[in-house]
Amino acid sequence: MLKSIFQKTPVPLIEKMMDVSGLRQRVISGNVANVMTPGYQRRDVDFAESLKRMDKASRFEALQSDSRHMPFAGQKAAQSQVDTLNEPVDIEKEMAASAENQILYQTAASLISRQFRSLHGAIRGRF
Repeated sequence: MLKSIFQKTPVPLIEKMMDVSGLRQRVISGNVANVMTPGYQRRDVDFAESLKRMDKASRFEALQSDSRHMPFAGQKAAQSQVDTLNEPVDIEKEMAASAENQILYQTAASLISRQFRSLHGAIRGRF
């Protein structure tokens, strides 16, 4: 029952944003850990492409008789793609990518917190 309530909110998309951001942070950490490893090639996660892939995988076809109807969402998960780039690790680029990724994650966490406060207010009858 709770899943059906959350499917009508931006919570699933924000959850995917946090998942992709978490994966990207692990990849960046791996790059930093291997900065001195000879022959190591930099890896990265395309945030926007991974988010699109996850969003497409979570939808299924359903008949919408009116364009104003909400889209239906399924439960299929998609893998984010980690790309190996043909370049060495530059620690300054990795630190900048890490800072950008932290901002994305914090933004998603703030958005999901607002959604839960809004739902809590709706349940209690306060806005």
